[in-house]
Amino acid sequence: ISHSEHNVHKTLPVHFLQIWVKPDNPKLSPAYHTKTFSESAKENKLVRIISPDKKHVPDTIGIHTDFHMYASLLDQGAKVTHKVQGNANDGDNKRKLYIHVIEKEGMKVLINGESLLKHGDGAFITEAISGDEIIFESVGNRTAEFVIFDLA
Repeated sequence: ISHSEHNVHKTLPVHFLQIWVKPDNPKLSPAYHTKTFSESAKENKLVRIISPDKKHVPDTIGIHTDFHMYASLLDQGAKVTHKVQGNANDGDNKRKLYIHVIEKEGMKVLINGESLLKHGDGAFITEAISGDEIIFESVGNRTAEFVIFDLA
């Protein structure tokens, strides 16, 4: 394993997420992708970053498994709604989600008005159903940045 990510700045810290996802076909060679998504594109909405190849969404990174990733920058008091992926008519419509709030002091995200995540926190939702809607609200003292993983 080699890593191309590194901090070129000598005094400022860097935080990034490295994500490994198991493909549907175990015989595929590992692949690496990087893509830039502007902050303005993520303002007060969820932007899909990764989508399954068989349902490829333009301007996303395609992946060989049932995995979707979204990113958002929510202003204080703003809300976004995520509709859980998958086929609600499929016999197996249960999904898992992971939500991660980026590690910057003052960021807070309230999930469905119940669960509060602070900067650096993550939460698993293990029994989501395709078509469920989950509401995320920024309740901290600054814009909240977070990502959602939605997978089978």
